[in-house]
Amino acid sequence: MSTTPNEQECIDLLRSQGAPDRVIKHVCTVTMLAVAIARECRADVDMVRAGALLHDLGRTRTHGIRHAVEGATIARSLGLPEPLALIIQKHVWAGMTREEAAEQGLPDLDYMPSTVEEKIVCHADNLVGDATYLTSQESFRDFCRKGYESTGRRMLDMHRELSERCGRDIDQIVTEVKGSEPGGPCARYLRMNVVKWTD
Repeated sequence: MSTTPNEQECIDLLRSQGAPDRVIKHVCTVTMLAVAIARECRADVDMVRAGALLHDLGRTRTHGIRHAVEGATIARSLGLPEPLALIIQKHVWAGMTREEAAEQGLPDLDYMPSTVEEKIVCHADNLVGDATYLTSQESFRDFCRKGYESTGRRMLDMHRELSERCGRDIDQIVTEVKGSEPGGPCARYLRMNVVKWTD
């Protein structure tokens, strides 16, 4: 598949790879926010939608930090567009430096979001805990609680950058998405009660 898959195709791909409902609910939650940000920031909405839906594709193999590498590998093996594979590869934390990746035992690859689409998916994922929305400050406190204050500061920098690009604070978009009604193929998963999961 050399074209960007649509929402249903992404969900079908996740199901075919064995993604549990809790992962699909999480990625659909991230997708609602990522698409709203993409529209405000005039980014490639189709690429952001697919990237948000498939960012945790690697969780069909592992729930550890390697899920980004695994997901990108799966995406490439399926012939998905390289920009989509890179969104998956670069979505963890608020991006990772090569030194941080080496400390985590990851391959020597680029894990720092550089395109606006990569940044939107990465940031939207940081603003979703399981299947609930967080403000940037709540996400920052969560990073600090886990011992990743420098990553949390990088997330806040990304938040400021995207807010400037969109012309308003991303936290306002979070509030609007929180109160919106889901539609499309994701709606079924967003209404499910599933067991919580953690990284």
